Amino acid sequence: MSVSARAVRVSTGSGCVFTGAGVIFTGAGSVFTGAGVIFTGAGSVFTGAGVILTGAGSVFTGAGSVFTGEESVFTGAGSVFTGAGSVFIGEECVFTGAGSVFTGAGSVFTGAGSVFTGVGSIFTGAGVIFTGAGVIFTGAGSVFTGAGSVFTGARSVFTGEGSVFTGEGSVFTGAGSVFTGARSVFTGEGSVFTGAGSVFTGAGFVFTGVGSVFTRVGSVFTGVQSVFTGAGSVFTGAGSVFTGEGSVFTREGSVFTGAAGVFTEIGSIFTLAVDCSELQYVLRW
Repeated sequence: MSVSARAVRVSTGSGCVFTGAGVIFTGAGSVFTGAGVIFTGAGSVFTGAGVILTGAGSVFTGAGSVFTGEESVFTGAGSVFTGAGSVFIGEECVFTGAGSVFTGAGSVFTGAGSVFTGVGSIFTGAGVIFTGAGVIFTGAGSVFTGAGSVFTGARSVFTGEGSVFTGEGSVFTGAGSVFTGARSVFTGEGSVFTGAGSVFTGAGFVFTGVGSVFTRVGSVFTGVQSVFTGAGSVFTGAGSVFTGEGSVFTREGSVFTGAAGVFTEIGSIFTLAVDCSELQYVLRW
């Protein structure tokens, strides 16, 4: 560890361990690059603008830790964030570590313009909140499984191919959000999609959450061969457009009540159960 007169801290030693409870890292431009660095101090605070954490396999396990440095960079492959109640509120933070794991229950990600691009990253903390406007999730194969997770950032972008959203009761309310990840999966029961003008364009999307609610006005579903199979789901957005070729809508008791809704999928199948018999519509033109 070296410290300059300008309080810029550099930690490059492999296997460094930071375990003091309530440790505070406030030096702007601090750099933590040692592989296998471990941060376990409960209530640690990282507030230095431009903090860089690039150590591969780093572990952040301090409960209640706070990361507030604007433009902070978290790029360590395989990094682990497991501190319950951790807070990430730095604007324009970048999370690019491949295979990173975020499992802290109640963690908060509120940095506007933050970018999550770690391939295969895992977000499993129950009650995790993503509220940063313009947050971008682009990591292919990322997994979002936290029960009750909340995604409320306006104009958020979910483009990771094969991403998985399985958190029961998850809420996606960001107006103008974009879901374009091919073969993404949304399976959380009771999930709510209410962001006005949201766009779902990923080929092969799967929506299987029982009791899911789609109420956004003017939403667009254009994913080729998308599948909507959640029993009792409700689609009530006025002016919604379903244009995905070969899409399948098979949920029993589903309700489609959007005013001026448009269903134009070529070869799409609608199999709503009516009086114990199946009523199927196949559009072909």
